[in-house]
Amino acid sequence: MPLFGSQPKSLLIFKIAGQDATQAFFGLHRHEILLKPQYKRLQIGTIQGEEEMIHPPAPGQFSRVPYGEPTWLSNGYFSPYYDETHRKLQRAVREFFETVVAPEAVVADESGKKISQGVVNKMAWVAQLFTEFLLTRLK
Repeated sequence: MPLFGSQPKSLLIFKIAGQDATQAFFGLHRHEILLKPQYKRLQIGTIQGEEEMIHPPAPGQFSRVPYGEPTWLSNGYFSPYYDETHRKLQRAVREFFETVVAPEAVVADESGKKISQGVVNKMAWVAQLFTEFLLTRLK
């Protein structure tokens, strides 16, 4: 189980200082924040013999952090404008970007080069499928 340290910026930090801050941290932050290299310094240690209770979300999975997602994606939110098909589309698009585009974007960002033509072609193919789907649905 990770332990997290940070500069004292609020009273919450003082309330949990010296304790396992895992639940408090993940109550306010998405898990992906700690996967970024610039935030690795926040994990200051682990507790021996403990298993991680919080795991990275699967590609396409929605965040359970309060207000970490648009309200219409939240469970229990009902809208005359958004339904389950919108949630499925959001999940599919997010999964595509997390598994295909994001890894390539990280490499390109670090190297200063453009993303590969293969990824550009995949994005164009997905956009074309989506456009065809919308056109058939709007008829």
